[in-house]
Amino acid sequence: MIKVDSSTINEWIGLHAPTWLQRAFNARAGNIAAGRHVGKNIWSDIKAFFLEVQGYKCAYCERQLGKFAIEWDVEHFRPKAAVERWRSALCPSFADQGEGDSFGYYGLAYDLRNYLAACKPCNTLYKANYFPTAAPRRLDSDDPAILADEEPYLLNPLDNDDVDPEACITFTGSFPLAVEGAWEQRALVTIEVLGLGREDLIRERAAVIRDLWIAYSGLAHPRQKAREHAQQALEDFISARSRHSNCARSFYRLCLSDEGRAEQIRDEAVACLDSFLRPGRQSVDAS
Repeated sequence: MIKVDSSTINEWIGLHAPTWLQRAFNARAGNIAAGRHVGKNIWSDIKAFFLEVQGYKCAYCERQLGKFAIEWDVEHFRPKAAVERWRSALCPSFADQGEGDSFGYYGLAYDLRNYLAACKPCNTLYKANYFPTAAPRRLDSDDPAILADEEPYLLNPLDNDDVDPEACITFTGSFPLAVEGAWEQRALVTIEVLGLGREDLIRERAAVIRDLWIAYSGLAHPRQKAREHAQQALEDFISARSRHSNCARSFYRLCLSDEGRAEQIRDEAVACLDSFLRPGRQSVDAS
């Protein structure tokens, strides 16, 4: 997860969907009058912005997303129609202080500040209708200052006022790790709620680590042109628009600070990929 600058959204909508804000205003008024979410899905009309600004990546796990919406959703950070109380399987002491509610944050269903693009696994299988908070839930407001009083556990990479996710979550090889400090609890809960340590992501990050190491090794090539290509490849890997760039940046920093340990991590990544791509290899070699 990395920080995404969403400051251009109003300008983009003004150019590409000029009537959307008025439609959203009317739909929100209908929700407020009903006391629940009753409006239609109009956020799909502006999904192109979120896909573009996020570099065609899931805002949560940084998987690469295709252009077809079957792979991803415009996600409501605070659930629009119902919210369930979350219980940690790994950290029981991190209690969700927000009660469950069958109507959820219906006042935020059409609020641009509550949107991001997320892949189906992150949005549907893991986050679902959870929004754990360290303080009582505030379903009666759409004021960011008041909502901040909820002390949400989940990191929001599209909230320019929220902490930078890379200051909270780093990686040891392919595995997400909470950075010790003031935001450690939020990082741990975010990793668990979104399933950021799930197997498919581990494999994808392992491939990034394997290929980044090849590029890094190319910096020592005797030919200048090869070194230039290697440097360009490294810059591509750590670009904000590249998949799993937080993991790539974490590994690249390790390459620069402890090359021996980085090579061990590379070996572990290769072994991870071998076990998946060639599952019978170990048993054949053992015989």
